Amino acid sequence: QTIINNSFLGNNIITTRATQQAVEKIKASDLIMVLDVSGSMNKTYEAGHVHSISKKALSASLAITDSKEVSLWTFGNNADFVDNIGIDSISKIDKVHCKNEGTKLNKFVEKANSSIKENALVIIFTDDDLKSIEDSISTMQNRSNVFWQIIVHSTSHDNITKSITNINNISVVSLTEYASETDEQISQILLKDYIDWKKNKI
Repeated sequence: QTIINNSFLGNNIITTRATQQAVEKIKASDLIMVLDVSGSMNKTYEAGHVHSISKKALSASLAITDSKEVSLWTFGNNADFVDNIGIDSISKIDKVHCKNEGTKLNKFVEKANSSIKENALVIIFTDDDLKSIEDSISTMQNRSNVFWQIIVHSTSHDNITKSITNINNISVVSLTEYASETDEQISQILLKDYIDWKKNKI
């Protein structure tokens, strides 16, 4: 099992040749983080979960990219590019706020599709909105060389899980307990399915 070692999270300290080789095999060509700013996410923003989890997810995933940057997007009724951010500019995530809009993930998928590189990792923070996910699945599945990792802060994500059953390039994880977990635990929760997908492609 490949382990994303906490010793190089965020600051790129790679301690052994074996670790470096393992990371090279699972590197993503590009990293995109997409935050749901729809009205149904309001309480999750107010509690600070979106910003806190996004920063931890970004720190974990930057270890597997060469660019050391993530393209930050938001979606509600429409999709908007926010900025390219790295570990030194991670506080820019705090500028993203909830809007009283609908939940239309497909707006991001359609708008960004042509610019998403093959072998990219796309991390989506959303809620358990079945229609939003279902409207996006076919396009996401068709980009079979892109991995789509959905994050929810909820113990109830059955709708998403059922919708993506047997689709190997889409996964959902819940990070409800993130405050009590180490960075290494979070990185393993977040990246496990991506790493398995990547290994199967090698």
